[in-house]
Order: sequence, then structure tokens, then C-alpha cells
Amino acid sequence: LEVTTSAGDAVRAYLTNHGLDSAIRVTFEGGGEPGFWQLVLDEPQNNDERLQIDDLLFIIDRRLAAKAGRIKVDYVDQGMY
Repeated sequence: LEVTTSAGDAVRAYLTNHGLDSAIRVTFEGGGEPGFWQLVLDEPQNNDERLQIDDLLFIIDRRLAAKAGRIKVDYVDQGMY
């Protein structure tokens, strides 16, 4: 699991702005093709891989991580539409 600086900064800003202190779970919703990746607030479980980046804890289920291979979390501000 790789988290870019821009993604870490965006998550940190979100948590700070909402007064939250939580681990960030990387998860996959495959309810159809092609499915999509998402970040959700969650508590770490025993079967999770953990990636601590400064004050942020990213977690992902070990089975999902093994199945998915290399995962990169990034953030790009697209502005308003």
C-alpha cells in the first residue's frame, strides 16, 4: 500500500476539519464491473495490514491486499464543476 503526499494531506485535512481521529480503511466495492476503490473510516482488525504515515493510520484487509497487488492511493483536486 502506497499513499502519496497529496492523498495523505487531503485525508489529514478532512479528519482535522471534521474533528475526527480514525484509521482509514482502503476497501474495494465490486458490485459490478469494474468495481471501485474507496476510503472509509474504520477501526483496525487483526487481519489488517497497517501503514502508519506520520499521524495517519491506513489499513487494508490482508486478503484484499494480497489479491490486489500494488495499491496506490492518490488525490487530485479537480476543482468545481
